[in-house]
Amino acid sequence: MKGILRKDLLFLSQQGKLIAFLIVFFSVTGLIQNLKSQSYGFMPLLFLYGSMLPHMVLANDKQARFFSTFGTLPVTRQQYLNEKYLLALAGEGIMAVYTLLLLLLCCLVSGRAFGTEEISMMLGGAGIGLLFPSASILIWTIFCNKDKTAYTIASILMGGLLGGLISIVLTVTESDILELRGAAVLLGSAAAAFVVSFCIASAVFRRKELC
Repeated sequence: MKGILRKDLLFLSQQGKLIAFLIVFFSVTGLIQNLKSQSYGFMPLLFLYGSMLPHMVLANDKQARFFSTFGTLPVTRQQYLNEKYLLALAGEGIMAVYTLLLLLLCCLVSGRAFGTEEISMMLGGAGIGLLFPSASILIWTIFCNKDKTAYTIASILMGGLLGGLISIVLTVTESDILELRGAAVLLGSAAAAFVVSFCIASAVFRRKELC
């Protein structure tokens, strides 16, 4: 599994520049927005972009016909799938630390104390960030050995999912939904969805005829 992880990290270091640019762009514009209106609406978007890492790797594996030689590698299907879910959690962890530092910077610059609003944004953002890999990895697992048309439909579904989550982010951050209790419930529900996704994907991928 270390070899698969090394391959994915190498790919992300070369092709993840767009995600890195989006994260930096929304960080800068978000800080400016926060100074003007004390809004944290940009924070959940950072988690969402960080959660796209497994999807990028899976799409690259499909395009490169990685599974045509998968059987020759010293790695099991479960190990391969485990690595993708671990990659999703690693992306969430990195964005959690990054977002926490941004929140502390916002509080420092504005002179506000770090309180429940900031904690709510952290919890809610992490919850929203977990939803995308939960769905995208599962969708990919179901359609990974289908023909080009089916895989295109699956890609459209994932694009629609991403757009829907962004819309949810923009909606909830303009309301009072992400108060502390609601944010905790969102994170708990997303964590449960992540576990269910992993269990279903493991059962499906184990029986897949890879191409």
